[in-house]
Amino acid sequence: MRRLVARALSIGADSSDDEEQRLRKILLLTAAYVILPLAIVWGAIYALAGALGAGLIPWTYAGLSALSIGIFAVVRTYWWFGLSQLALYIVLPFVLMWALGGFVDGSAVALFASAALMTPVPGGRR
Repeated sequence: MRRLVARALSIGADSSDDEEQRLRKILLLTAAYVILPLAIVWGAIYALAGALGAGLIPWTYAGLSALSIGIFAVVRTYWWFGLSQLALYIVLPFVLMWALGGFVDGSAVALFASAALMTPVPGGRR
């Protein structure tokens, strides 16, 4: 199990990365790995509640996040991976709000978008 986790967190690792860059990559990968299955469950809850259109949005997030991780494994560019995850964290919750009936009725979904504020900005300073 440990080997599997270590391998999953080494995606995008590059021998030229310094310790700080390695840590950034691991933290962003960890966030993506934690949120991805939650998005699948979240979409399933909406689908079971009869809101299939709204359920497709978290599933779209999960698919795009998995695609982003796959691309990151190939290109190993932190700024691109960080930017792709940040865009997903910000855009999809707002799309989901519209699917749930607008910003007033779907405003609880904005809490998901607040996670984007904790995501390190690619290439940003400490």
